[in-house]
Amino acid sequence: MKKGIFSVLSILFFTLPLYSQFQNVRITAHIYGEEWISINPKNPNQMVTGVIGIYTPANSMMGYYYTTNAGLNWSGGPMLTTLGEPGSDPVVLVDTAGYFYYICCANYGVPGPNLDKFFCFKSTNGGMNWDNGTEFAHIYHKMDDMPMGCMDFSNSIYKNNLYVTWTLYDTMLSHNPADSSFVYFTSSTNSGASFTEPKRISRVAGHGYYDYSNPEGPVPCTGYNGEVYVCFPYDSLILFNRSTDAGNSWLTDDIIVSRQVGSYFLKHSPVVTCDLSNSLYKGNVYIVFSDLRNGANDRDIWFTKSTNRGDSWGTVVRVNNDSPGHDQELPWICVDRVTGYIWIVFYDSRNSVNQIICDAYVARSTDGGNTFQNVRASNSNFYMGNWYGEYMGISAYNNVVRPVWSKSSVGELWTAIIDSFVIGIQKISNEIPLSFTLSQNFPNPFNPATTIKFSLPKAAFTKVTVYDALGREDAVIVNELLNVGSYETSWNAENFPSGVYFYKIESGDYTASKKMILIK
Repeated sequence: MKKGIFSVLSILFFTLPLYSQFQNVRITAHIYGEEWISINPKNPNQMVTGVIGIYTPANSMMGYYYTTNAGLNWSGGPMLTTLGEPGSDPVVLVDTAGYFYYICCANYGVPGPNLDKFFCFKSTNGGMNWDNGTEFAHIYHKMDDMPMGCMDFSNSIYKNNLYVTWTLYDTMLSHNPADSSFVYFTSSTNSGASFTEPKRISRVAGHGYYDYSNPEGPVPCTGYNGEVYVCFPYDSLILFNRSTDAGNSWLTDDIIVSRQVGSYFLKHSPVVTCDLSNSLYKGNVYIVFSDLRNGANDRDIWFTKSTNRGDSWGTVVRVNNDSPGHDQELPWICVDRVTGYIWIVFYDSRNSVNQIICDAYVARSTDGGNTFQNVRASNSNFYMGNWYGEYMGISAYNNVVRPVWSKSSVGELWTAIIDSFVIGIQKISNEIPLSFTLSQNFPNPFNPATTIKFSLPKAAFTKVTVYDALGREDAVIVNELLNVGSYETSWNAENFPSGVYFYKIESGDYTASKKMILIK
């Protein structure tokens, strides 16, 4: 839900002129934030995203946008219905037939009953047109908030079931100790035409007020054999529950996954997903979240996994690979159902000197979450704004990857065109080099990508930067702590003009630079 009033501050700040290796596309303007995206597995050129927007007349604050050419061009507008006013928390799902579903809160901030139900809209033509919607989860004298959803893509008898979880409040923003909040669940077995009677999942009551002691924003996903998993925050903990019968029954006690230092409040997390591919890691359950365990001014992205359907969880792994002292927030996670690769998107201030300027970053793991590589997705950094939503989105299918993020201070929704590529760096030798070295890139001249190798005789924070012929910084392609060994990384100059470029390594006290030539 949109928990605050958005305002734009007039400030002066230093913007680093960095560029990512990916083409960026502005989807639309006049938005607040809070976005979700889904790729059609039947036709990956079709994608739909949902976002909170600003529309005239103001009879809806929910926007939908669709593309038929893999994200290069977008069309759309406000989601409209005769059933009420769509408002807040968009969820976009797609089924095995390629039909899209758009779920959101109803009647946010309107006179009379508000946040009293949810809407589910359906599109059978790639998001171009939508039906009038279905009302559900209408529980009298209660308030519905933060619906999250998933579609069952397993090969079980529950395939194509649609599941929704949310936070149900007795009275939103109530300080009355008698008021509480719980995680609720419902499902549809007929493509969103109707939904089951809502069922309570969480076992411990949360506050009736929006703070760290309520289970705000529970996220569901489906397991390899048709299980339904859900995770949610509560009182600086991450909790987990499971159903093996399509949500009819749940575990008696919530499972504690991890502590969440500093809680989730206003930095929405955690998020759960499952590997439904046929990779070595199929059936693994993954949770990503952010917290402050490394210090009050050092919020990081953390990842944990379960190999036994959530009964137990592994050691948390830090996803962002920057130096300490920066903020990373609002992670979202998905697993490519073809490759089994894990993809995480998040806001990241590593390129900012004051932590109010950020970029959209993407992390990928190809080994079941044991290691992650990071790459900058946004081509320009931006002021984070006073309010930029409680989540962002990413979707991946067969190496077609599309993150979405908000530049809320200017009211814009963006994506990056991420297809087949080499991300980050690769370690090519564990032998201890005799000295620091920076090799000549190859090929050289090149078009559009080239490889750069370097060696480190000791562990050091290492940065590799690309400059143009005038000395202007064009890209940072390595920016992390690396162990002893030899490495190679690549630079994709598809979005850069022909010319002379220089690349420079800084590792501990060692610096070196070399020239390379891009010819198109």
